[in-house]
Parts: sequence; structure tokens; C-alpha cells
Amino acid sequence: MVTILPSLITSPPHNQGLRSLGRLWLHQFRATATKTLAPLPLGMRLRTDRMKRLVTDMAKLTYEDFQPGQVFPLGPKYVTAQEIIEFAREFDPQPMHLDEAAGRASILGGLAASGWHTSAMFMRMMTDSYLLNTEAEGAPGIDFMDWKNPVLAGDTLSGRSIVLESRPMRSRPGIGIVKFRHEVENQRSQLVCLGENSTMIRMRLPVEASA
Repeated sequence: MVTILPSLITSPPHNQGLRSLGRLWLHQFRATATKTLAPLPLGMRLRTDRMKRLVTDMAKLTYEDFQPGQVFPLGPKYVTAQEIIEFAREFDPQPMHLDEAAGRASILGGLAASGWHTSAMFMRMMTDSYLLNTEAEGAPGIDFMDWKNPVLAGDTLSGRSIVLESRPMRSRPGIGIVKFRHEVENQRSQLVCLGENSTMIRMRLPVEASA
């Protein structure tokens, strides 16, 4: 659902057309709420779609929204035997990732996900939690990623990303670095994945990088 930002509609116009479209957009929003939406001319519909995209982009999280101590929940993610085997066949075809009996015979205790698969599932949980709704510009790498316990078929994963610190980038004005600690657990509250990394995120209001 698109959220209408009052400041977008009521701010002093640099473009009279945008102001008019804002009033039209507000009218359409109110009409929708009462299920009496009136059809718009094609030209107006196209301009309204453009404004929808603008409002959606403006609603994304920026560097300023990430404060030390902030926590973003991850998951839950149910892990199936089929996906463990499919990932292993493609990327890590070791016996304990491909066969239940081989997994039980190993120190892992059952059909277990590759550590790289665990990291990939964590990445998906992170993108679903907050990254896709963030003005992120990628990451320079990871500080570490530890696999603490095996992820077995039938496990349910969940966890959290915790903001550790943030700072403006010297080399890229308008972008800041946000450092996270990531913790992923199974349904038995056992830590299965622990990591830290930094993400580059665009600012709403560019500032001078700290010395």
C-alpha cells in the first residue's frame, strides 16, 4: 500500500502541475477510502502512476533511519530437505548435504544445509526484512560469517539484524556506512549463523564525512 505524505502535497510548489496533481491524488485517495473512486483521463492516470512511484521511493529507509541499537527481525524461514539437496547439487555436492543417511553418519546429525546455503537463506531473510525497503547501494564485504550449528531439514530459522554503528563515507558524499551484527537461530534457540558486515546506504540529507 502506498502511503500519502502530506508534505508532498502541501509543500510550496516548484512546479504548478505537481501541486495540481497532488490535489488530484488526495481526491483519489479519499475516494478510494469510501469506495467511490472516479475514473481519471488516461493522461492523468499516467501522471498519477508516476507520482505513485515517486511516493514509494520517498518512503524507503535511508541512512538517517538506522540508529545504533536498532533491531530488525529476520524470518521465520522453514527449511525443507528438497531445497537443501537442490542447493547442494548446484553449489556444494558433499554427501551430508545430499543424502539423509550420509548426513546422519556425519558429525552434523542429519541432512544438513551447506554453510553457504545457510548464508544465502540469511541473505534472503535480510532482504525481506528491511534491505529491499532501503536505499541500499550494496556492501563492501563482510567482516565475518560463522556457522555455529548445522541447519537440518525441518528446521525453522529466525533472528535479528542489529545496528552497531554508522558514519558518512568520505569517498562518496551522500552515502553512509551502516554496520550490522546478524544473529540467526533455529527453533531450539540454537545459534546457527553469526556475522557482521557494513552496508552502503543513501542519505536523505547529505553531510560532510567525519574526519
